[in-house]
Amino acid sequence: MNVHWIVSNYPHKYDVQAGVFYKSLAENLVKEKINLTIIAPIPYSNKILSLLSKKWEKYALSPRYEEVNGVKIYRPRYYTHPNEANVGVSHYFILSAIKKLKLQKPDIIHAFSGYPTAYAAINYAKSLNVPIVNTFIGSDVNDYPNKNIKCYSRFKYLTDNSNKIIAVSKALSAEINKISGHYSETLYLPVSDKIIPSIDKMEAKKKLTLPESKFIVLFAGYISEGKGVKELINAFKSFQEDKDIFGIFCGGKTNLVDEINKLSNTKYVGQLPQDQVMMYMLASDVFILPSYSEGLGMVVVEAGQVGLPVIASSVGGITETLADNRGVFISPKNVEQIVNAIMEVKGHYSEALQRAEMLKKYVKENFDVNRIIKKQIDIYIDVLKSFK
Repeated sequence: MNVHWIVSNYPHKYDVQAGVFYKSLAENLVKEKINLTIIAPIPYSNKILSLLSKKWEKYALSPRYEEVNGVKIYRPRYYTHPNEANVGVSHYFILSAIKKLKLQKPDIIHAFSGYPTAYAAINYAKSLNVPIVNTFIGSDVNDYPNKNIKCYSRFKYLTDNSNKIIAVSKALSAEINKISGHYSETLYLPVSDKIIPSIDKMEAKKKLTLPESKFIVLFAGYISEGKGVKELINAFKSFQEDKDIFGIFCGGKTNLVDEINKLSNTKYVGQLPQDQVMMYMLASDVFILPSYSEGLGMVVVEAGQVGLPVIASSVGGITETLADNRGVFISPKNVEQIVNAIMEVKGHYSEALQRAEMLKKYVKENFDVNRIIKKQIDIYIDVLKSFK
């Protein structure tokens, strides 16, 4: 089966976190003899534009073609501007960039990440007369359709013109149905145990030169307000008198990093490849994700995979993952609840480890890569049968 994925990003050596959560899915599909080509259109950038920000520098450095673990990855350039999602014309340029590749016609196209990438993918599929599967992952449902009527119309176009809609959590699936009236199938993104280092907590702390006597609180994700980082920073300000608690922030750099670096009890370690993030998880005592919204909250799943206690906002797919006392819930934008939750886990750590063990079992049962790959292939086969 010849499958084209059209995605907004995919990891490479200059941006190791770009689209990292579907990397495992892609590489395991190839192992099952799926002929997979990934097309990840990238905004055109150059040396001058690279001076604007790290993001535009990464665009310029992105390799135009590479093959990694059997996956063929194309990154064609297209012209755009910083406000492309709202203006609503960039899908034309993305479609043009894809067509210029002149790739062999696929049997099926699979798009991720909503407008503008998936919008261009649908028009590409129509031009080739092939079916399209559309996977929604979070903000493309929770945020984008609510911006204005034009954004809603583009979202509705995506759902109306997909041969199959997939959501990465039950909560996201329910939201898609509520907004569009369309049914979507829930299919979690898989995790792989191959990226977990074989090392215990104390060894990991030594290797990462973390204070061995401290209670380590880890955040991993984009260092942004939407991920609740502002409230988390304020929580750590109140911990400065508590010499036992130490915070690690891992993720893409923003202006909030300056606030992190001002504190004596926190450390920003940068944007790291997945295996190094897992090393920090193994070295930590609790993971926290105080996001305002999430599709699935895949990093919570990864923390559960290694048996790390989790504190997270009761939003999106996180409500499924941490249900039945598998973690500690907090409300978004609530500094007091962040502080209390960290103190609760620290003060009753044996109970936290029991919750973490239940979460680990849940992740193993529900995010198994082999089961998810089989289901994904079955979806492709069913869509092809229906289309013909």
